[in-house]
Amino acid sequence: MITMAKNNITTWCIPPIDLPVQITQGFHGDTHKRIPLGERADDYSYCLDFLVDEGSPVYAALGGEVFAVEVDGDFHYAPKEGEPIDERLLQRILASGNAIAILHDDGTFANYGHLQQGGSFVKIGQRVEPGQKIGLRGNTGFSFGPHLHFGIFQEISERTLESVPFRLLDYDDYLEDREIKPAAYTNVVRTSPSVFPVDGRIEWMPLSELG
Repeated sequence: MITMAKNNITTWCIPPIDLPVQITQGFHGDTHKRIPLGERADDYSYCLDFLVDEGSPVYAALGGEVFAVEVDGDFHYAPKEGEPIDERLLQRILASGNAIAILHDDGTFANYGHLQQGGSFVKIGQRVEPGQKIGLRGNTGFSFGPHLHFGIFQEISERTLESVPFRLLDYDDYLEDREIKPAAYTNVVRTSPSVFPVDGRIEWMPLSELG
């Protein structure tokens, strides 16, 4: 089935990783939903998590211009269910979520997340082509193990991003979420911060309760 982007363009792109690969979380996955954080409510429904080896290459799925490169982080954290996270730890986790973002000619942009510290081969303002090596995969930020988080987005407003459906060239397998997870994800309840801090701390709740 070919999915249509909200801009009425069928979005096909090169896989940002070497094939074959296991998708550990697909479209509409547990942590790939609309997540309200403060004044923002970004949508991650059409994002993928790829199970990868740390340090393996990441490729540009579509051509465009690099507009963000953050690869200084060296920290990752996987909260447990109900675990309170204070503001200092939250900011450290967010600051460590290494990523590269590339703006495409149609106005959408791709985000490549959880990259290795120092794992970038591109600079802001650089033009990249589909399939070009742009970085190295890692295990930084909110991460339960080495993986690449990938999504294509369009800006709806200054406070809202919407993920865009896409298809991967040369990859015919199912992109929706799956029940079977690799060992790295077994017995782990993935969570997201609730909207309002409690007693000055960030409380964590299962994403299923966010609605």
